[in-house]
Amino acid sequence: SNSEQAVRSLTGLGIHGDSIEIIPGNARSTLDEARSIREYLSKNDFADTLVLVSSAAHTRRASMIFREAFRDKNPPVYIGSSPSHYSSFEPVKWWCRKEDIQTVLTEVVKTGSFVLVERRHLRKDNK
Repeated sequence: SNSEQAVRSLTGLGIHGDSIEIIPGNARSTLDEARSIREYLSKNDFADTLVLVSSAAHTRRASMIFREAFRDKNPPVYIGSSPSHYSSFEPVKWWCRKEDIQTVLTEVVKTGSFVLVERRHLRKDNK
């Protein structure tokens, strides 16, 4: 699973297994992940910082989603992001490869969907 791969990657980077916690749920999107993590932290209020690691093409939208999900959190949660180095996406020359063009266009559509539709639902969830 993705979770198992993430744990292997983190332990491979030297993070102790005791420091890694897999949050229950079956998230199928970044929006689902943000909701699950927000709900988990509302019951286990010990984090003030989240670092999102995703593909370079996805970090902007992921940051938007998580910042909105934690917008009204008190105390506030800092949302940082870092692009993964394991992606073949080339942000500097994305228009030079068909795959990167498709990735950018997909992200533009998904970002528009978040801004125009999904963000409202996430705000309603916050109340």
